[in-house]
Amino acid sequence: MAKSSTPSTPAPEARYARVKAILGAAAAGSRSDYGGLGQFWNLPLHELKEAKIYGVRLIAPAVPTPPCCEGQTSARVPDWSEVFVGCHRSTEAAFLH
Repeated sequence: MAKSSTPSTPAPEARYARVKAILGAAAAGSRSDYGGLGQFWNLPLHELKEAKIYGVRLIAPAVPTPPCCEGQTSARVPDWSEVFVGCHRSTEAAFLH
C-alpha cells in the first residue's frame, strides 16, 4: 500500500520546541531583557500567548476558523478577495459596508 503524500503536521509541543530553539539561537549572547520579560520564548506556552512587551502582544489572539474553511486539511494560498475581506465575500461587497 502506498503512503499518503500529505505531509503530517507536527504536534503543537514539537512546533513550540522548534520556535524556542530558533529564538534561543537568534538571541544567543544578547543582554536584552525584552521589556522585562527576559527570555520570553521559555515561558509556558499559555503565558507566551498572553505576553506583552511595552503593551504590545507578542502573539495575536486566535480567531475562529470561518465556516467556509473548516475541514481543510492543507494550506492553500487565498485569492486576494479573501485576504482583504474574508472568505466568500466579494471585494465590492466589502466596500459597501
